Parts: sequence; structure tokens; C-alpha cells
Amino acid sequence: MTPNAGWRRPCAWGCGARDAARTDDDFATLRGDPDVRALLGLPAPVRPARDEAWRADLRFLAERVEHKAYQPFRSETGNRYVSHAVYSREEFEAAVAKLSADIPGLSDGAIEVALFRLTAGLGDGHTAIEGARTRDFGLTLPLGFYLFDDGLHVIAAAPAYADLVGARVIAFDGVPAADVLARVEPLVSRDNGQWVKAMAPTFLRHTPMLHEIGVAKADDKLTLTLETPDGARRTAAVSADFSEPDIWNALPKPAAWRWLGDRSAADFQQGNDRPYWQRWDPATRILYVQYNKVADDKAKPLAAFAAELSATIAALPVEKLVIDMRGNNGGDTHLNEPLLAAVAGAGKINRTGHLYVITGRRTYSAAMNAVSYFGRFTKAIFVGEATGGKPNSPGDETIFTLPYSQIAVNVSDRYWQGGWPDDFADTRAPDIEVPVRFADYAAGRDAAMEVIKAQAAPKTP
Repeated sequence: MTPNAGWRRPCAWGCGARDAARTDDDFATLRGDPDVRALLGLPAPVRPARDEAWRADLRFLAERVEHKAYQPFRSETGNRYVSHAVYSREEFEAAVAKLSADIPGLSDGAIEVALFRLTAGLGDGHTAIEGARTRDFGLTLPLGFYLFDDGLHVIAAAPAYADLVGARVIAFDGVPAADVLARVEPLVSRDNGQWVKAMAPTFLRHTPMLHEIGVAKADDKLTLTLETPDGARRTAAVSADFSEPDIWNALPKPAAWRWLGDRSAADFQQGNDRPYWQRWDPATRILYVQYNKVADDKAKPLAAFAAELSATIAALPVEKLVIDMRGNNGGDTHLNEPLLAAVAGAGKINRTGHLYVITGRRTYSAAMNAVSYFGRFTKAIFVGEATGGKPNSPGDETIFTLPYSQIAVNVSDRYWQGGWPDDFADTRAPDIEVPVRFADYAAGRDAAMEVIKAQAAPKTP
């Protein structure tokens, strides 16, 4: 049996250790075989010509999707609820074949955009292009955008553009902001439309991508048309740079940037960079917990924080516990259990009207699982926006890189059933929906907390 023949069957089953085999010494002799190198996504000793390199990347991506992804293709049977896949298997293979044939006539940037579109069509938020060569993911506008219910605004900026913070974005190089968002939407992998609202503003920072989709006139700069908070119109020329290529997890802003909430004292605009923390308000008897990441803080693991929370609830006259998960986009689901146990086991607050969970578009992945567990095992009332994740969906990250372009891709291969088996919803809708408006955010007004404070807690029998 040749090395190639021995590898094809496990790789067809998913080959979960394939990435480790790229470097593991035990597989060194196999890596000399060209077919094994292709299966592992290793580049050939001699780099092929440009078109063939892109085709090799495309083949590797398609092969990983077909052999590894949990539910990447549209189905008409009971599993059609697992994802929102656009393609049947035959349609996906046809799309791959067409893109392969089109490669000679496409720019590198156009091919990258096509890969975003192809991957987004696989139907779940975790199966996504995670990063790319510096062309698209390194060169970005030094601005942070947020899509409020009443428009797209600049909420953060590098010092050179600090005067733009708070402005509403009307157009990018003359293209209306709504049209730009519509062009970006097909490139965003998602579980639902809420995740598009969360992610699309980050795509707007990438000028090479905006150039490829016909928005920006150049790939390294553009002119924004803005409306200032006082209603005046202005334009601003903004140059892209390599200073902050990815601000997704730099909450609330990268260091030294200006942020709209810099002077705010509101809880929801404090400590966004910490995985979790709590604050007691004796005036309202509300214990507020901001739960921003399903991860262990080095100084205090999540299990220790959960134990501390239990002690706080027992020691203080807590009337309402609020768990704010608006900024939580996930982590390690297995770490949720101690916090769930602490909340579910606290009879004082695990009662209707005494326990609230605030959710939003960024509530996703392991955080979405936490929301589902709170929904199943506690008396929590959910307030805010619908979540960016859905109760039952593929998830987890096993990121790999395409051999020649080095574009990073995640193909999710694990199914998480946080909700009941018959829960086919694509989001967790709040019990009390609260709009996310620019004026509230700019003023440090937490509309969700105001709703919670206004709710009359039932008296203890």
C-alpha cells in the first residue's frame, strides 16, 4: 500500500489530526509523497505558477469542506435546520469548478472575495475565512464602525482621526452606506442576520475588499461622507494603514484610540476588556455581572469567579441579578458549567423577575450555549437584542491555512445542541426587546438596564 492510499480513507473521514501531521516527526517520511503533501495542504517544493497555486488552494478548501464540515450543503430533509447552506453538494462543486476556470481572468483580490462568498454560502457562522494575506486583512481604515438601529456610526478612531468619532456615515467614496453594507452582506458567514449586523462593520475597514466590490476607488484610501452629531455634513479623506488590522477582540478599542464611551461611567461601557466582573448597587439591590468571554482570567479562573458570585448572592440582599452578555462572542463552552450552577442553584435570585440576562448581536458561539443553558435551567428573563448565534448549530474552531495564499479558514465540524432538540430557531429572541440607538450609546445610557430596573420584582412568598 502506498502512503497515499493509506491516507485517503482517514482524510475522507475528516482526518482531525491532519494539521498536526504537517509538522509531526512521525509523519516525516510520508510528507515526501506529493499526494500526501496535497492532502496535508503543504506547498510543493517548487511553487507552481500563480493560477495553479490559486487552484491548489481552492481544491484544498473544497476538499476540507466536503470531508470535514458538519453540514455544509443544503438539505431538504430533517437536517435542513442545522445550517442555512446556500448550495447543494452538486451546486457547491459546480461553483468551485467555475471559480477554478475563472481564475486566470481574476485579480488576486477578486479571488479572495470569491472565496469569502463561497465560504459564506456554506451556511454557518463558524465556517468562515478567518484571515488572509496582508492585502486584505492588514491594510485597514484606522476607524471602528458600529451599526446602530438608527444608522452606521464611527465609534472609535486612531488619534489622527479622533474628530470623526460620533459621526454618522452617509457614504463611502460616494456609495451610500446602506448599499455598501448590502454588497458586503454576501461575504459574511453567519448563523443569522444578527451576526451580519455584528460583523459587517468590521469588513468596512478593509479598503482592498471595498475596492474589489466596487466601493472604494483605491485600495488604500477613501473619502467618507459624514453627518456630525450637530447635523452638519462633511467629508473626510481617510488612509488605510497596517497599525490595527484586527480590532474585533480589542474591546472597547485599541490602545491610544479615542472611543465614544471614553468619558462614560455607565457599567455597560466599563471593563469590556475583562472576561467577567461583578458590581453591587445597594441603592437598587441589583448585582450586575458583565460576562464578556467564556475563558479563564489568569488571575481568577471562571470557576473561582462563579464561587465568588455564589458567596456574594448569599451575603447580600440581592433583589435582581443581571448577567450582561452583549459583548460575549464565545470561548470554551465547557467552562460555562460552574457559572450556570452558581446561578441556577441560587434560590434567592433564580425566580421569575429576579434574574435577567442581557443579550445582543455579538452573543455567539460558547456564549450562545450559555444563553441556551440559562434559558433551559433557570428562570431568566432575556432583555436586549436577539443573539448572533443560534441554539443548535455547528461550531468550534480548527483553523487551517491554504497552502499558497496562506489564507486562514475555519471549517466547523462539531454540532452543539445548547437548546432543545426541536428548537429550530436561528437566534434566541429576547423576552423584552430593546433598540440599540446611537444617542443612548453616546450618552452612556443603558436602555436595557433601564428596562430591567423598571420591572417590578415579585415579592417573596
